[in-house]
Amino acid sequence: MCKFCDNLEWRTYSVPQRNEDACDNLCEVMTARLENIDGEVFSTGSDCEGCNGCADMGFSMHTYDNRIGFGYSHSIKEMHIGRFSEMLDINFCPWCGKRLSKETVDFDKCCLGTPIEIKD
Repeated sequence: MCKFCDNLEWRTYSVPQRNEDACDNLCEVMTARLENIDGEVFSTGSDCEGCNGCADMGFSMHTYDNRIGFGYSHSIKEMHIGRFSEMLDINFCPWCGKRLSKETVDFDKCCLGTPIEIKD
């Protein structure tokens, strides 16, 4: 039994996240504590009061039949980022390899969009 593909009704999975950028300071910008000192405005740290931005964010994966999609959500005070992908057709379960669709969906006909060209 595969916990992923045995029941592909509409479900959402939370995916843990990590950071690869040292300058990921969105929370610091949105929660900046600004102080006016002698007519100049300085950021003197973060004011996280009333904000749960560090805890209210993350990636998700959602499934329906033989389709899979991905999302990202992050709320910082009054700003909400809620991005998600188109649902992608998958022919086989990415975990156990079980065939999920009766007809194979060709990669070029899947709703993946345009391939990104990587230049050296």
